[in-house]
Amino acid sequence: MIRIAIAGCGEHSRTSHAAPLARYAATHPNEIQLAAACDLNAERAIEFCRSFGFLRDYDDLDRMLALEKPDACVSVMPMEKIVEVGIKLLQRRIPCVIEKPLGTTLAEVQRLAEVARETQTPHMVSVNRRFMPYLNRARSWISEHGPLRYVRASQVRNQRSERDFIWSTAIHVLDALRYIAGDVENFEVKLPRRGSATWYVIALHFANGTTGQVEILPTA
Repeated sequence: MIRIAIAGCGEHSRTSHAAPLARYAATHPNEIQLAAACDLNAERAIEFCRSFGFLRDYDDLDRMLALEKPDACVSVMPMEKIVEVGIKLLQRRIPCVIEKPLGTTLAEVQRLAEVARETQTPHMVSVNRRFMPYLNRARSWISEHGPLRYVRASQVRNQRSERDFIWSTAIHVLDALRYIAGDVENFEVKLPRRGSATWYVIALHFANGTTGQVEILPTA
């Protein structure tokens, strides 16, 4: 049985991680155990455990990791803490899911990647579009009918005017296209609209010869 802990009990943790984990634990009781949950807000951690069935609550991450020794940990941190906690889990050799974006600066991202290489700890970045059934069906179709010549995707949101949207959230659509078509060789960016937020139309040229386009419209 895999004993899973979760670090961070905020809204994103509840809806995107705890809820599906609780459903899976209910239908596969002999496969995973929701061992513990931690949040700096002790009352929130207590309520989180009650809501989703985690066995023990903590308000200190080091204490939780030391006492529970989980087989895996899901880390859902504010952006400024993602790298710090990610490094802590990797250095403790705890297999983990790390939320994106991987830091607030390129230096932070490079440091996290360096620790991942050094420790060789199994980990996953939470770019979950790779697990969408229809996307994987499309990849299978491509492998049978390829080669792929052109790919296009749009990410459309409403009233998302935060300045970091392009790198903190739009990474999902870019990662999905890389999952389909491989590494990007070069790109060109157009900014067709400015207002409460910037829109992006990005032409992509992939290393395998595929061309493509992604539209990122955060205030559609």
